[in-house]
Amino acid sequence: MNNKVCLLGATGFIGSAISEKLNQNNIDWIGLSRKNSTDPRIVEVDFTNPRSIIEIIDAYPNVINAMGSNKPRDFEENPEFVLNSFWNDLDNISAILNASNVKKLLNISSGGTVYGEYTGRPSKESDPLKPKSWYGRSKVLEELRFEQLAHKNNFTYICARVTNPFGNKSFTKHGFIDVLANSVLNDLDFNTYQADCYYRDFIHSSDMANIIIELLNVDYIDTVNVFNVGSGISTNLIELAEDTKKMYPNLKLKRNYLANKYEVIHSEVCIKKTRMISQKIHKLLSIEEYIKGI
Repeated sequence: MNNKVCLLGATGFIGSAISEKLNQNNIDWIGLSRKNSTDPRIVEVDFTNPRSIIEIIDAYPNVINAMGSNKPRDFEENPEFVLNSFWNDLDNISAILNASNVKKLLNISSGGTVYGEYTGRPSKESDPLKPKSWYGRSKVLEELRFEQLAHKNNFTYICARVTNPFGNKSFTKHGFIDVLANSVLNDLDFNTYQADCYYRDFIHSSDMANIIIELLNVDYIDTVNVFNVGSGISTNLIELAEDTKKMYPNLKLKRNYLANKYEVIHSEVCIKKTRMISQKIHKLLSIEEYIKGI
């Protein structure tokens, strides 16, 4: 395969982790972002002005889509604005991909939201998608749009349903574990759930990026290929916070957060399918190792 990679959303939490691994693997890549970057390989672009972007993708036809500036809470706090923004972005990116000579598209979706609630076993890629939130629903719509484009334009589509990545040192306020670590390091209050019932499937951002690159490099027979990218382990959030306090007694742990009805209570994915493809998934950094090392 032509291994030139175009990384959309190269300056974000997920995108920056992937760009680091692309460098380490000596892969020829170019990044696109709506934000300015000091990295000469990352180009600031306007996705409403597609001509230059199409030319870049034609030269770098293996595309990783790590875009996604909207957070789950944004959809609930300002739904009309955020949904319109999401749909406009999806339309613009779809039009660009439709006009480009894409060979492969690897899209980062949300394994922590698209399946909805835990059903008594880890969620498999073939399970029905039952998202509770508009954030999760937007990810399902995005998946469907890209599947349609792949069939229409005959390129390979890989959907990576990533669970809850953590550990990108440039984003200390992203997600439960990074906020927890930042609270330890900076002597801040850590506000967590009142209830004991919340579970998440976490994966370190470096491990996630390694697996993404492995998935991109596979020669697929099918047009559409879906993989869960997580640890396959469901961690109780209260136990995680309390275990961290045992390691760092000065942590100011406060259980005063009331979850809203759109939050998934228990998330856990099955990674059996991904294990058949990825060597890196067998050597994941554990949460305990990460917390001990902060």
